[in-house]
Amino acid sequence: MKANCDYLISPTNETIDCKSQTKFIVAQPRDYAKITRFLQQLFTWLFQGNELQVKQRRDRQGNTWWQAFDPTTNQSVSFGSEAEMRSWIEQRYYR
Repeated sequence: MKANCDYLISPTNETIDCKSQTKFIVAQPRDYAKITRFLQQLFTWLFQGNELQVKQRRDRQGNTWWQAFDPTTNQSVSFGSEAEMRSWIEQRYYR
């Protein structure tokens, strides 16, 4: 069954004659970024569980540092070297 209409009001408040033209609303790039970020967070929450999360970071000056997050204790730490990070991980598992 086809919708019967003469005019529609679009989200931008312009009147559309639905007999003479068809308008499509296109998602903006920022909408895609929000959806992608949400799906990544959902995936992380569902599948990573209580695993330790370790990331290597680099600042604008090119300095490298390490960041870790332990979801079981809700603890976040940062270290300037890989050796310090490894030491913290070993101490964490031997508690």
